[in-house]
Amino acid sequence: MRPCASSARRLSSRPCCGGSITIGGRGHYAGCGGYRGAQLKSFSERIERLEEEKRAFGEDIKEVYAEAKGTGFEPKIMRQILKIRKMDKDEHDEQESLLDIYSRGCRS
Repeated sequence: MRPCASSARRLSSRPCCGGSITIGGRGHYAGCGGYRGAQLKSFSERIERLEEEKRAFGEDIKEVYAEAKGTGFEPKIMRQILKIRKMDKDEHDEQESLLDIYSRGCRS
């Protein structure tokens, strides 16, 4: 990638290649130089697809929590269990020890 011609250009939100980021008639970013514009468009489209998948997964997860709640489980506690399951054993043991120490300190 070629560097910007001036420091003022580097501070701009406009692309360094001098063009605007608009889609041209052949699916390229107008003024962004063929291959680089096509590459930018490809990255953008991939990210958009992944963001859509992420939203869909989020909806699926909400549905599973709602289903679990409907059968009597508490989603808040389930989230805590999942958080604990993600931790490695040493980190979990350390947190359990600190929780025990703090709990005993509050009872005094």
